Amino acid sequence: MSDLKALGLPPGLNQIGFEKAVRASFKNTQIYFEMDRLSEKGLTDISAHKLLVDVCGVNETDVERRWQLLKRWLSGLYPEEFRVETNQEVLLKGKSF
Repeated sequence: MSDLKALGLPPGLNQIGFEKAVRASFKNTQIYFEMDRLSEKGLTDISAHKLLVDVCGVNETDVERRWQLLKRWLSGLYPEEFRVETNQEVLLKGKSF
């Protein structure tokens, strides 16, 4: 809820108005600007964690949760601009025949 309070949205919005206001307000934040700039080259979890700790003052113990929330906000509010890709290698025990 504090995330929404920080955006300073007007009261009494219907769902469509609320969504438009959230998109417009969030797009004018410093964190949006930084994420937009850094994601052009691909923003890794490690780089995002560093940004959140160094620039935004997020506590190390809270940084993973905050980054997960930000990824969901960005890809959910701006699906035409952001997407999350999961291209990781996975080590599995055992053989595949």
